[in-house]
Amino acid sequence: MPARTQTSLVVFAALAGLVGCAPTSGTITGVSGPQIGPVVPDIQYLSAEGKKGDFDRIRYGLALVVFSPPEGARCCSLDPKVVNLSDQVRNLPVTVAQVSLPNGKRPHGEGCLEGCNHRNERVVTLCDANSVAWNAYGRPTPGSVILIGPGNKVLMTGTLDHPGDILSEARRLGLDEQERTRGDRL
Repeated sequence: MPARTQTSLVVFAALAGLVGCAPTSGTITGVSGPQIGPVVPDIQYLSAEGKKGDFDRIRYGLALVVFSPPEGARCCSLDPKVVNLSDQVRNLPVTVAQVSLPNGKRPHGEGCLEGCNHRNERVVTLCDANSVAWNAYGRPTPGSVILIGPGNKVLMTGTLDHPGDILSEARRLGLDEQERTRGDRL
């Protein structure tokens, strides 16, 4: 096996191991990096088990971030439209994240962590009880979908009600990335 291929496999395995241990749901605790512009900040969060998470560390190079108002006071209930987005990019290197914007009193307190512990491995679910990410991302309209690329650059925006264009672009870029990484392994 060529040295370059071995190095790529070792790096991939290390990243897979790191992501496998990181929580994929929780309550947003802060952001870091530029705010409100063509580059979005990283999101930090705390899982129901008390583990710290960092969105940039668990996501692929491409991510679809959806700002979604949950039904009622349940902060981390999954929106079926977000699950559908995830299903559409399931086999591609595209992370789908739902940032829930709760309204009203939450039954489990500010974080509503108990509701975030649903173990859906395909969708990252983050509760933005204090509107930290929502403010940092420029207060997008509920139902907004943001396609984020490498370097946290905003590549495209769309809506959850009409995701066709942004979903097509995420698929195209995901396929390009898949081909690029496949070429690196040869």
